[in-house]
Amino acid sequence: IIGLATASAILLLNSLIGVCANVIALLTVWKTKYLHNSFGALCVSLASCNLGICLIFFGWCSVATLAVVDSTERVFFDSELGKRVGQIALLFLYGSIYTHLAVSFNRMMSLLFPLRYLLLFDFRKSLALLFVVWTCAVIEIIPYFWSTECFFIYEYEVALWTFAETECGEFFGFYFDFVPSITVIICILTMDVIALSRLRSNHAAASLTQMNADQRKRRKIEIGFFIQSLCQTVPFLLAVLCFHVVSRYASSDWQLFFAMTFSWVMLHTIDGIIICVFHTRREVFR
Repeated sequence: IIGLATASAILLLNSLIGVCANVIALLTVWKTKYLHNSFGALCVSLASCNLGICLIFFGWCSVATLAVVDSTERVFFDSELGKRVGQIALLFLYGSIYTHLAVSFNRMMSLLFPLRYLLLFDFRKSLALLFVVWTCAVIEIIPYFWSTECFFIYEYEVALWTFAETECGEFFGFYFDFVPSITVIICILTMDVIALSRLRSNHAAASLTQMNADQRKRRKIEIGFFIQSLCQTVPFLLAVLCFHVVSRYASSDWQLFFAMTFSWVMLHTIDGIIICVFHTRREVFR
């Protein structure tokens, strides 16, 4: 049987690092001028989702669990409150998934249409893209308001998030969680391959022409944005595979914990760290 206190302590440390990293990421976007654009807006959306999930893991999966480990009183994680926490966690998860998709789309368009990119992703269109992202996320969690049959809860006894073992829970767990996640991954990989091929062709063409200082600076920033997008795609892909595929072959509670719970919070921690690594400088803290 999994050591509940040990598992909760692992989640506590990981989620605390994630909270700090994503708060710094939000501060970085706010105080960095070259991120005041559509890509920066997507970074805010992504860091907000990461922060929300890390806070849930910190408060619900860690602190609340540790509070009842040696207590005769038990927090009813499967109560209505627990179901609402699960619903909010799914909202941030789906928001993160669709924001990753929007980031890859943004980077592909910037490389395919560099001259028209600023017109394609002006302030209003960026807001419209974020509206679509969060509308899709909200639509996916609406069924969980009928919490009698459809819910997503944290089973603190085994430190796992699970869908309801009902027909409704299994249906939405597969068609509203697994299928969209795999579809988004396929779309992201396709757009990243297209963007990468265009980046290589642009690099070959750029070597034959003379660019001024501003053009070189902007090109360097755009390439950095694309590399950041690729770096964030990798942990997202691994987390989805761990949760839906690797977990099926787990033979112990600890393997299930690392495949389904730890990998989830680790994704959102790494996401925030990647934004910080690419953009956070000493000046941000002044």
